[in-house]
Amino acid sequence: AEDLKELCSWLAGQGVETVVLLGHSTGCQDAVHVLRDGPVPGVKGIILQAPVSDRECMALDPGTSEALARAEALVADGKGNELLPRADHQVPITASRFCSLAGKGGPDDMFSSDLTDEELKAMLGHVTVPTLLVLSGADQYVPDHVDTGALAGRLGAAIGPHAKSMVIGGANHGIKAEGKAAFLEAVQQFVLAL
Repeated sequence: AEDLKELCSWLAGQGVETVVLLGHSTGCQDAVHVLRDGPVPGVKGIILQAPVSDRECMALDPGTSEALARAEALVADGKGNELLPRADHQVPITASRFCSLAGKGGPDDMFSSDLTDEELKAMLGHVTVPTLLVLSGADQYVPDHVDTGALAGRLGAAIGPHAKSMVIGGANHGIKAEGKAAFLEAVQQFVLAL
């Protein structure tokens, strides 16, 4: 998030007056974190495309609870910057980062369907710029038990009246095929309205 803040400040220094951050997947957390400490020069809006719960998705893997316990033990021992074994995660990841993504209530646990409205508000309520939330109706990283439409509404409510939520039915996580036109139209309308 600090890199994004620096980029936005640099752009403002170059005379760019309007910046819209578009976060995809885990990038949604980055866009939200950028605004944690208040307004950022030039940022007039954010778009969160595929804001999914890493924790709920990772919980589908039966080995996640054991990996999380190992990661939490490393963090407790002051070794949060150590990489977890490859068997614990498909890509290199530190123990701290794994806890942030897989642990309930971690810094990146922003979009989980089991969070209360108050918890969602605590994670997202600081976002004060216009926000477009775009969830995919056939997102392969969203567990089947999650009601995507209801979650979209709850996320928008947690941000406030300046948030608009939508679900693109049939679209997958990256909107690879179905839903592209709807997504591009929504982004265009959102940006032009700023």
